[in-house]
Amino acid sequence: MLLAAALAVVSLLALAPISQAKDQKGGKGNSGNKGNSGDKGNQGNSASKGNSGNQGNQGNNGVNVPAFGFPGNKFKDKAHPVYLTHPGSKFKLSKGDGYAGPGYYYGPPNSPYYYQRPDVRYFANHRDIPRDFYNQDAYRMNSDDARVQQALARLGYYQGSVDGRFGPQSLRAMNSYQQSQGQQITNAISAVLLRSLGLQ
Repeated sequence: MLLAAALAVVSLLALAPISQAKDQKGGKGNSGNKGNSGDKGNQGNSASKGNSGNQGNQGNNGVNVPAFGFPGNKFKDKAHPVYLTHPGSKFKLSKGDGYAGPGYYYGPPNSPYYYQRPDVRYFANHRDIPRDFYNQDAYRMNSDDARVQQALARLGYYQGSVDGRFGPQSLRAMNSYQQSQGQQITNAISAVLLRSLGLQ
């Protein structure tokens, strides 16, 4: 009997470390599960951030708002109130787009869009601009005078500023070019000159 009892005690002692090892492994497994749950929590947080980002985009309706507003839509254009109150005494002739389409507008200078105002004027083409505006920068810089000055300067005949003011220096440069090309000296811009310079 004593022998049998001793053998039973020995077998129990032998099995005890194995069960402890299993318990330890199981504990690690549990901590691993906690780590997984932590990962899931992180994923949940990142997912929440993603949702909040989507809500922000939905708030803007996916529209990129330009810095100056919405040209052409006076209800959204941030520049529209400033445009309406701009004094007519400071109007300039500018090339741009507006209520009548692309062209030349006499109104608030460098407007992103030209709305209708009683004192705003529109000209579809350069040749339609009245003589009253001949001293305006936009008229001069888009005139044949400025284009001829630029072409003669490119060819080395004109050393003055390209400003659309066809004075004595511009006239001498044009006459020198006409003479070098065997053309008649006209003392004025002609269709032959424009074609020769590639401007027509």
